[in-house]
Amino acid sequence: MSCHKKIVVPTKKTGGLKIIIHPTCQPTVTCQCPQPSEPPPPGNGGGAPTPLGFLSRSNVGGLLNIGVNEPVSFNTPGVQVGDDIVVLNDTTFSIQRPGFYVVQFYLYTVAATLLGTVKVQFSGTAAPNPNDVPFSLLLAGVNLSGAVAFEAKTPGALQLVQTGLGLSLSTSGTNAVILIRRIA
Repeated sequence: MSCHKKIVVPTKKTGGLKIIIHPTCQPTVTCQCPQPSEPPPPGNGGGAPTPLGFLSRSNVGGLLNIGVNEPVSFNTPGVQVGDDIVVLNDTTFSIQRPGFYVVQFYLYTVAATLLGTVKVQFSGTAAPNPNDVPFSLLLAGVNLSGAVAFEAKTPGALQLVQTGLGLSLSTSGTNAVILIRRIA
């Protein structure tokens, strides 16, 4: 006949309980109770998602004439979320991580502008390549806007470049806006 006595004691190292059973006729058996699972840290599969990148900039000032193969300037900071998209200077942005991005832009032209064309140029590897999508101004004095989505496979620099005959932007208030978002 065996006699069993069950002792439950807290452990200091793990915060759990150790159950010790002392049978009269058997050696001591020790087991560890499972710990309650803790939630994973944010952004690590199950917690809150890591914020994706977002950046907005605008150009505020007088008349801006943009020549052939010159980038559009965005001299005024807007909103920035995360560090996936970084401002290198007024004309150049850096895509820091591979992912899916959307670039939107709005250019406010003057009535006496040439009918220019702009492209989103990206120095990294992307599919589809945003460099292959031109946006042309068809009528002077109206807004030129566009959006392009692409997958950045490698980091790279991004600019909005005027590739046509030339472009003159509005003389009052905000004359250019760019929004860059990492969507996945």
